[in-house]
Amino acid sequence: MADKNKMKFFKYVGYLLLFIIIFIWLWMFLIFFFVPIFDYIKKGDYESLSFLIVVSGIVTIIIGYWFKLWVSGRANASPYIIEYYQYIRENICQKKK
Repeated sequence: MADKNKMKFFKYVGYLLLFIIIFIWLWMFLIFFFVPIFDYIKKGDYESLSFLIVVSGIVTIIIGYWFKLWVSGRANASPYIIEYYQYIRENICQKKK
């Protein structure tokens, strides 16, 4: 029983650390992206504002494309994995009978 409680505790700590990391990244995004945008709007420097928006769009497209490739690369299963899981399913079905 104690091992189950330990796992739950570490699971909650992991979720807490994940929440803190997400909060820090959102705060950094707010500081490094929205503050210059509002500053450029206040000053009337629309050339720099348009440059910042275009560059951030290009970076977003590149990161999104890379992430899509990374996720789809992990989703494709090799024939050996498919054969292994078919073997496991057959064994489970035979044990149920």
